[in-house]
Amino acid sequence: MNGPKAPRAWKTLTGGLRAHLPCLIILAALIAAMTWPALALVMDLETFALPTRNTDVWQKLWDVWHLEQVLRGEAELFYSDAMFHPQGISLVHQNFSLPQMLTASLLSGLLPSANAYSLAYLLMSFAVAASAYLYLQYLFCQKWLALAGAVVFGASQHVLSAAAHPDVGFVVAFPLTLYCFQRGVQESRWKLIALAGLIIGASAWMSVYILICLLLTMALVGLGYALGRWRDGRYWAMLALMAAFALVISGPRVLPILADTQSLDAALSKQAGGETGADLLDYFVNHQHPLTTPLLKTVFGVDSHTWWRPTSYLGYAPLLLIALGLSRTRCRRRILPWLLLALPFLLLRLGSALTIDGVVHESVVLPKALLDQIFPAAFKPFHAANQFQMGLLLPLAVMTCYGLRAIAPADNPARLRVVALAAAAIIAFEYYAETGVRLLPAEQLRFIDWLRTEEESGMEPRLINLPMGRQPAKLYGFYQTLTGYPQVEGLTGRTPPRAYQFIESEALPRAWRAGQATRCFPLAEADFLASVANLAKAGFTHIVWHPRQNLDLAVEATFAGLQAAYRDEYAVVYRLAELRQSCEGGSPLNARSRRQLREIGETGALLPASGVAVLSVSGHQAEPGEALLFAPRFYAPLAWNPDSGAPDALLEAGDAEALASFSFVFAVADPQTAVFARYQGWLARDFVACRPLAESEAVRIELYARARYGCELAVSQAPLTVDYQGGVQLGNVMATRVDDALEVDLLWTRLPAEPLAISLQLFDDAGARAQGADFVIGAAPIARHRLELAGLDPGKYRLMLILYHYESGDSIAGTVAASKAGFERALEIARISLD
Repeated sequence: MNGPKAPRAWKTLTGGLRAHLPCLIILAALIAAMTWPALALVMDLETFALPTRNTDVWQKLWDVWHLEQVLRGEAELFYSDAMFHPQGISLVHQNFSLPQMLTASLLSGLLPSANAYSLAYLLMSFAVAASAYLYLQYLFCQKWLALAGAVVFGASQHVLSAAAHPDVGFVVAFPLTLYCFQRGVQESRWKLIALAGLIIGASAWMSVYILICLLLTMALVGLGYALGRWRDGRYWAMLALMAAFALVISGPRVLPILADTQSLDAALSKQAGGETGADLLDYFVNHQHPLTTPLLKTVFGVDSHTWWRPTSYLGYAPLLLIALGLSRTRCRRRILPWLLLALPFLLLRLGSALTIDGVVHESVVLPKALLDQIFPAAFKPFHAANQFQMGLLLPLAVMTCYGLRAIAPADNPARLRVVALAAAAIIAFEYYAETGVRLLPAEQLRFIDWLRTEEESGMEPRLINLPMGRQPAKLYGFYQTLTGYPQVEGLTGRTPPRAYQFIESEALPRAWRAGQATRCFPLAEADFLASVANLAKAGFTHIVWHPRQNLDLAVEATFAGLQAAYRDEYAVVYRLAELRQSCEGGSPLNARSRRQLREIGETGALLPASGVAVLSVSGHQAEPGEALLFAPRFYAPLAWNPDSGAPDALLEAGDAEALASFSFVFAVADPQTAVFARYQGWLARDFVACRPLAESEAVRIELYARARYGCELAVSQAPLTVDYQGGVQLGNVMATRVDDALEVDLLWTRLPAEPLAISLQLFDDAGARAQGADFVIGAAPIARHRLELAGLDPGKYRLMLILYHYESGDSIAGTVAASKAGFERALEIARISLD
């Protein structure tokens, strides 16, 4: 790895840049050609287009906007309350790339944001190639060799496919650090050693991924130099100086990450066990070349690939040149140290276990699995093992140059120039990958213009964008760069679970995040209105439904029957206050039916918080159809199908068969509606009619219970209701002797939010445990459990119920609602006699 002692390359570069202009122009032209149409997008000022299809680019545009807020003193770099409003979120784990953010921000003063971003991408791609050219020119003192090596480094797919990931593609720190370090050591120049440390520290502000890979590279290089200088105190002092500068510069970026332990835990656990892009064949198959991909896939028998677009193609020309270099004795000694430097990254890029053509060979454990255990904070965040490719690029470029020098010696400049240019062209052709383009029609932003009219009227918009989710949140973040309006959700590089604390605390956004509708259900109207009020108190003003994000029609059903304040093909906007119409004019029931159902809910009837639906056949529903089946998170207009003898749902989001998921159904009918008898027969297939709850000339309300359990659990005059600590409520218990078994039915009116279990135990008169079984509480509000009685001695037995934490085994105390009697562990729920 030793470079020349005389700094001829540096003198040439600084004293006569003109000699290197042809190579730099060729590099710029190659990058423009390989990333086309990126350059055309820069010049197109009328179209909003970006040189990537990757949706992560929306996040990078948000980063640029956020930095501008920071520079104006309107935000903190490592915190934002514009997303995950009102609680805000830490940004210490955001994948910031300050060079890209600053470059795009400065250019946005001259160009529209999309054009500025595209130009920043091209400039930074050229800077990567130019940094490699600088180092290779120093190492080989031959500009044409340096040009070919710069193509290997700077035109690699890892770099040029990083339009949406400048935090892993802007790898200028590798050649610049080695350049300063090697010159500093060989020439005893302390300033260059300090500069090397400064660059290492600055790499933390390019990307923490780059920092970790660069530290690994420099550790190996430093060890290699130490083999011949281990007794040289001056060398160790240089290493200490470099480390000191690196620590000082990187500290403000790294220390907040280590200090935020909760976010760090979330970062380490992201996609645990789900590494992506770690396939051995990615080294030999370019999956993105329009001409060679079909051929290579045929040769290797590759049928498909994961969603992750691999960027690890090594290229056959570089591999052939390296092989030729290894075959020559005079080059072999130079190549082997670089091969040893490349080997760790070759292995780390494969992930924790060997994967070949998508098949994971778990028995072949690779070094990353060990490093994840030893240095979790450094290596676990590399859930995409392709990111280790950055440490492989420079050794690959240097070894390629040695191979070229083996077949085209420097004493024949003309031949060397021709061979190097031919190699550069072949390598560029091999590495080529089509550049995708992401277009944003101007019509997609019209809803923002409408929101600004709301702002002009005195309203301060705060948005709930739907549907929620990681992918849609990226686009919503971009929308925020145009408006600055706070929003309830967001996305960071490592979003910790605590970021969703406010969302999960409110009924409406909690349901929307789960992909469920939530309507003003008459039996829970107070909870719905309370959530609307809480959202308004937090400042939220509008709900924006983006229909093109996905087909999450279940969430869209929330707004069925409501009049939107704004609507186009890309966005539908509702004012938050208008959700109250779901409880009023937008209700699918007439006023009397709604009032009577609400009164039933307010009486504290033995009904669970989930598993209850309303079937309205009153003729007053807002949607078309003769009936409507709905629940707090379900909505399905129905029409009778005479062929099947059952109703069909009129919305894709609805499904008449979903009736099977409910334990109780309130059938609400207009007594004058003749079709009600059809639906009574339909319900009778799986349910039993308990009793009419209301009957008049205007409305009839009947309660139906799942036939397997009957009505007794819900209509009991003396229910055994138990309030447990933690908000869990047992509504009623029934124990029935069936042959040689005891069937115990439990009605949970409030299910637990965490994994809990129950233990049913029989004790005889002497207090000895005679029989018992444990069961996990599921998602259904009603459950039947069975205890076998065969083999028990005749006598009297007490049936005890214990509620406990499934993982720890700790029991939960409770209070019997009727008697107010408390208990710490076991509750007697029945007595039985065996003859």
